[in-house]
Amino acid sequence: MIGTIGEVDRIFYRSLEELESHHLDEAIKSCMEALCGYEELGEYFKSARCQNLQGVIYAAMDNETMAVDCYLAGLEYCRKHQVKGLAHLFYCNIGTRYLELGDTAKAIDFFLKGLADLTENGNDLSDLYEKWLIVNKLNLGVAYLRFGRLEEAEENLKAAMELVESTGDNTYSFTIMCGLSKIYLAKDEEGYVRENLHTMMEYVRLKLAPLNDYMQDIISFIDILKAIGEFDLWRETIEEFDQLSREVKSPTVMLQAVEFWLDYYSTRGMMEEHKRMCIRHTQLYMALKKYINQDKIMALNAKLELQQAEDDVKAAKLRLESDDVTGLKNRYAMQMHGPKKVELAYKTGTMLVVGILDLDHFKELNDTCGHLRGDTALKQVGNILDNCLDGYGDIYRYGGDEFVLIIPNGNYEVADKVARKIIKSIAKSHIPNKAAPINGELTISLGICCCIPKETDRLEDLFDIADGVLYQVKNNGKNNFGIKLIQESESCSV
Repeated sequence: MIGTIGEVDRIFYRSLEELESHHLDEAIKSCMEALCGYEELGEYFKSARCQNLQGVIYAAMDNETMAVDCYLAGLEYCRKHQVKGLAHLFYCNIGTRYLELGDTAKAIDFFLKGLADLTENGNDLSDLYEKWLIVNKLNLGVAYLRFGRLEEAEENLKAAMELVESTGDNTYSFTIMCGLSKIYLAKDEEGYVRENLHTMMEYVRLKLAPLNDYMQDIISFIDILKAIGEFDLWRETIEEFDQLSREVKSPTVMLQAVEFWLDYYSTRGMMEEHKRMCIRHTQLYMALKKYINQDKIMALNAKLELQQAEDDVKAAKLRLESDDVTGLKNRYAMQMHGPKKVELAYKTGTMLVVGILDLDHFKELNDTCGHLRGDTALKQVGNILDNCLDGYGDIYRYGGDEFVLIIPNGNYEVADKVARKIIKSIAKSHIPNKAAPINGELTISLGICCCIPKETDRLEDLFDIADGVLYQVKNNGKNNFGIKLIQESESCSV
């Protein structure tokens, strides 16, 4: 188990760094480790961010299926745990997948959903809000540009640039400037491009954006340089990207660099250089196929490992909350989940049924027949109780021969029906107990409390009332049940 939030945070940010360096195998392992850590600590917001990062890493591995699985699971996770302000991350990344696949209309739809979520929940995000709003506006601008809706594209990209200038975060400045340049070129307005060529070349050299984003920026920038006939800057841009591709040693990035050279040599009529680069392209393409297959295998292994880790956590939790003798939920499980049932009943104004049951003359059964026979009787009673509840609620072994039943959204009639069924089923089972006065067979006593909890009521208060009823049943001869209905005007607490 991972100890502190600080430790898990460091693992999360290490995963981000490994992604930016294109060390994807290390990135996914760190991400999975951080995800498990956040889950253990109950950090739902950070856990959701980690799920989003996991999808981004799978996308970088060219494994779109797993990436989208992560984004959809993340949306469901946010709904389940009421995580505010992160749904937009998953919407935007799904939109990006659609944009890359050429379905711009659906991409815009998801980007707008992301913007709506971000606008609604931005107050809870502090310094993250403006950073994520930049990305959202940028995504919308790029999508509208591809759709040919230049006015909307310009509006969103300008809004993104204003946020960049106000925050001083230049990570996406190059991307925004490339988008605006394409808009103005489409309007036959070359002035903006010429004015900002020097600045954009500086961003080419600085390489501020994450690798995948930087590669897309270079593709856009080269289109711009070709359009205005800046061949020297075009070559310099390819050289910068080529150098980066050799540093990261990614076949995908190296292949893109070769494709840049092929386009350049073809356009410039440099056929000998073009021919040599064609050979290089073939070699890299074969290496890329092998690389992609290895990444897919690694991604599949990682997902299976994560599933196994989740299964192990669930199994450990199940063992922790299970009674060894009866297989029912134990006292620990009741202490974990019982108070939540009381709180929910209070908030919804519904009746909660709490019962305490024990086996009559159980000590005598243990003393005369031994503890193994006693354990067998406990198992039999546990099975009967589980069947008698019939989905109405939960049964717990509290300890010794005591069992607790909790029925949410119940009423007096349900409590009476279940209690009668338990007494009848125990009698029908004919469990031997020589010490018992009735036919030498085991019997039980049951006390039940029915009430709509008040805000101050605790689970222990309902236990006290049910235990008092059980005490009366015991004094009146056992082998029976009693129910106390607390009126709405009364409180369960003392």
